[in-house]
Amino acid sequence: MNRKRISFRLSIYILSTTIVVISAIVLLNYNYTKRMLMQHIEESAINQSELIINRIARQIITAQEITRNVANQSLYYLKHNDLEFFLKNVLEANQILNSIHVDMKPEFSGGKLQLSYSAHKDSSTILCSDTGNKWIFKQYPDIYSYLEKNPNGFWTDPYSCEYTGKGLVISYIFPVKLPGTNHIAGNVSGEIAMEYINQIVSGIKIGEEGASFVINKSGLFLTHPVNEWIMKKNLFELSEKILPKNIDEIQKMIKEEKRGSGFAYPEMFNYRKSWFYFAPMPFINWTIIILIPDKELFNDLWLVFREIVFVSLLGVLLIFTIFIFIFRHTLKPLVQITQDIQDFIFEGRKDSVKNEIITLIESLEEMQARHGQFIQEQNQSKKDRRRFEKDMKSAKEIQLNIIPSGYPAFPDRDEIDLYAVLKPAQIIGGDLYDYFFIDKDHLLFAIGDISGKGIPASLFMAVAHTLIKSNADVLSSKHIVEQLNKKLIVRNTNQHFLTIFMGILDIKNGILDYCNAAHNYPYILRANGSIESLDETHGLPVGIYPNKLYNSSTAVLRTGDTILLYTDGVIDCRDENDNTYGQQRFEENLQNLNNLSCFKMVTKIENSLRLFKGTSEQADDISLMALQYKAGKQ
Repeated sequence: MNRKRISFRLSIYILSTTIVVISAIVLLNYNYTKRMLMQHIEESAINQSELIINRIARQIITAQEITRNVANQSLYYLKHNDLEFFLKNVLEANQILNSIHVDMKPEFSGGKLQLSYSAHKDSSTILCSDTGNKWIFKQYPDIYSYLEKNPNGFWTDPYSCEYTGKGLVISYIFPVKLPGTNHIAGNVSGEIAMEYINQIVSGIKIGEEGASFVINKSGLFLTHPVNEWIMKKNLFELSEKILPKNIDEIQKMIKEEKRGSGFAYPEMFNYRKSWFYFAPMPFINWTIIILIPDKELFNDLWLVFREIVFVSLLGVLLIFTIFIFIFRHTLKPLVQITQDIQDFIFEGRKDSVKNEIITLIESLEEMQARHGQFIQEQNQSKKDRRRFEKDMKSAKEIQLNIIPSGYPAFPDRDEIDLYAVLKPAQIIGGDLYDYFFIDKDHLLFAIGDISGKGIPASLFMAVAHTLIKSNADVLSSKHIVEQLNKKLIVRNTNQHFLTIFMGILDIKNGILDYCNAAHNYPYILRANGSIESLDETHGLPVGIYPNKLYNSSTAVLRTGDTILLYTDGVIDCRDENDNTYGQQRFEENLQNLNNLSCFKMVTKIENSLRLFKGTSEQADDISLMALQYKAGKQ
């Protein structure tokens, strides 16, 4: 491959890239189409299941209402000896019911030990008979105790009706109560043939080969295309060859009457992969399941996919042929130049090669003599860098000497506790802070953030720091900020600007006069544990517009209150996943700083930032200042 001409190699590279891109597009399109198709299939399955559920639910609700009405009127018709007439009329008017059974306790059976009266359909004839005590639900030998627990009636599981001989049936049983009381005199059961339910389920076509069936909560098949499975096989007991391994989760969802879908390998489809969807049926604790072969679902998609792959392969071959033709004609001058260079350097002592790049490399090896000069220049560059790092270290020491440091800040002043830190993102930075007494009763403190980083920002910081001290001749924060703005603009050749918060605290009474020029809002941590934000701003950053006027506000610090100032490097601190520390996290941490000294407050915030940042590099300068007012403590 390395000995091939560059035109051929480029064609191979571009062809490989084209194949990867086309394959990715085809695959993405296939997956997207498959997802859309599955969504459409699931929506269709939901609609079909709802259709089956609604049809069955209508019959279930109708049977319930009929049974309840019969129960409410049975005593009346029994008293007037018209019960047979009444039951025949009910069955004639309601085709859904297969039979109706009335069972009365002895004390309400007209002198009989027990009255059990039945009306059922036999072909086109309705037969009525007094069954004596023959009509007993084997599933519920103590039927009246069960009705006491279910006063609103209940549906039985499917059973074989020995009396009517109608095969599998289900019954809705409702108590007959004495008028105006909750005393049960008997019960009425309305019977529906499961064959009727099976006709409803099988009457809705599910695709070309699909099927639907009904199970109860225990997984027993109540309807199924294979009649031998009905009431004999259980869905939850089928082999792993048929059902997926997460059958326990599906069983749990069915018992909790939830909806779901998945894939299985049903025996009725010769163990072919098939998609299924299940949904609960109201009133009766059944579940409808729809089953569609996977091949039927995605057959059209596979046909389209194969056509796309075939067309893509033809396109790739065509592209390869075109690239070979184009590159050979485009790179013909390069081939000629390479041959000329080889003939010039090696004077015909070397056979020509097909790879132009190898030929050029061999020719350029003659330039190795310049390597020594490159090494010398590299060594000189290292010396220059060491000199630069030394200068930067000196600049950092100078910058740190400009701002005040040490703790306590004012050992001879018991009225206040103050501590501040500055951590540049680079060797030197653009954050600043300062604090000093204008006179014996007024403390000026300020914190600021200069746009940019590095040497220009640090120089601008030094100028700003000097101007703050030189203009602190009045007890007005806004006046000092206005003078700072005017004089910075004159010296602002690099178009920097400075956000700054400046405060002047009257030590005697705790009144704070402050001016905020677009800086982060400080927080006051009250001695009682509450936290307040000084969320007023009084103008744009300084150093942008000349003659800009600023406003100021006042706040009152009481004994034990602490004001906390910071730069945006705190809230913009990022961890290894590029998540920011954020204002909310910062405010939550402030809740834990009550009753601490300023040194411990700042140190605790620093530790929190360090733990959050982890191994990620610091992206911005970080400055923190805490000032606690302790008036009255001598």
